[in-house]
Amino acid sequence: MNAPEEIHIPLTPFDHIVPRAYFNAAFYFPLKSGVTPTEAFKYLHEALHRTFICLPWLSGTVCAQSPDTRGWRPGQAEIRYNPVIPIDDPWPHQLKFQELSDDYDISYDDLKDSGFPVDAFRDQDLVWCPSFFADADQNPDVFVAQANFIPGCCIVTAAVCHLASDQTAFTQIFKLWADNCSALQRQSNQILDLPAESSDRGLIERLWNKECKVKDAADVDPMTWMSVGLIPGDMEYDPPDMSPSVQQEKAPKILKASVFYVSRAKFTELRKETAKEASTVSGISGNDALCALIWRCLLRARLAARKATSEEDEEVGVANLAMVGDARLNFASGLPPTFLGNITYLARSSLPVSKLTSRNNDNSSIGSVAATIRSNVENIDSTKLLDIYTLLRSMPDFDRFGKWKRARAPSIYSLDMEITSMIPFPLADISFGDVIFGNKGMVEAMRPLMDGINQFTYLCLVLPRNRNGGVEFVANMSDQEKGFLEEDEEFGRYVMALN
Repeated sequence: MNAPEEIHIPLTPFDHIVPRAYFNAAFYFPLKSGVTPTEAFKYLHEALHRTFICLPWLSGTVCAQSPDTRGWRPGQAEIRYNPVIPIDDPWPHQLKFQELSDDYDISYDDLKDSGFPVDAFRDQDLVWCPSFFADADQNPDVFVAQANFIPGCCIVTAAVCHLASDQTAFTQIFKLWADNCSALQRQSNQILDLPAESSDRGLIERLWNKECKVKDAADVDPMTWMSVGLIPGDMEYDPPDMSPSVQQEKAPKILKASVFYVSRAKFTELRKETAKEASTVSGISGNDALCALIWRCLLRARLAARKATSEEDEEVGVANLAMVGDARLNFASGLPPTFLGNITYLARSSLPVSKLTSRNNDNSSIGSVAATIRSNVENIDSTKLLDIYTLLRSMPDFDRFGKWKRARAPSIYSLDMEITSMIPFPLADISFGDVIFGNKGMVEAMRPLMDGINQFTYLCLVLPRNRNGGVEFVANMSDQEKGFLEEDEEFGRYVMALN
């Protein structure tokens, strides 16, 4: 019997607006007493195999599309995969086994007592793939994972190549893997799945054809480019040189990631106080309030650190915030919430630095900042999202777009910031099974791998809410900036540093 022909699936315009990278995260699971690393790995490996049977494209690679392909444009990428994965096939190579005991004298209890610090391990020891960049020219695996073991703990690192899926899609995939792992421990032969339309890369184009009223990019408001990270007119020119030799003209700046915690009580207090301060604006969420606090206080610390080493007055400028948004609910009525491709946008906010960082509540408050954020988030409706797709599908060159996108990313020398919030993600409801893992099989802690990010940009990641209702977030900054942040009374009223 002949082997099935390899399938090539073109990635969508939305897939091409994200960084070409792996955003790896580490998930900490306590092991049940008496469970060996080999036994735990066996269940994880077979569960991933079953997940690949459900989603065969997940076992494939991201590749540069051949120029002779119909509809090709520079930078166009695709997924290549075998459409049939038999149940008796060998376990997938995408999951590796690693024991860390020889290199790290640390236990699960040690990690838990110290708040699961992001720098407890070197990123390169937790992953087998490049921990950050993953360009289509390198043919990266769509999915990569590694099961790392220390006494009493399994640390699973996992990522989907960002060209293939966004963070919401990754959460769906991670849950499917968990459900299959849990089913195996119940000795169930059922292979769990997601709706077929979840993997339909052509769905976005069909919905756009059906629902979009403005199909000519020339008729779209040029300011719409801001929602994908560019400035109107960028694509008409060559992007600037972003090579390392050019970027290192300034003295190197070292960023380190830290974990912060807002308790359930403090999160509720922050939300109520913010809503009270912004009483003229309805619909302000706890996420809006937290992101406003983070933007305001972290920029205040960044500014204080600069003033300590420079004579320049930077309070006269404008600070920009980009918040990553999920378009699944608003793009079009027929798009399922389980869609597994990329469909994100940037909700951008700008405020004068002096107003954003002011300690005078008559001039500025967390509430006024949150109101600005809420207003800009609500501006991204279905019409705007369809217009974004109109612009993206009209682009003649995805390579040029990618270079411009990197040029516009917040550099470590800028006053700009990007926040990605995962508060809505149901991580607390995901279980890998309680026969092998403690804590009912649920994740004890999630930590992003930040080494690659720390080299070139500021980023804050708000993590999914804990089962107790508290919220953790990870942000990178210099040691000097962290010192100023810890002295900020407004920040300290709601937030504590975990490590």
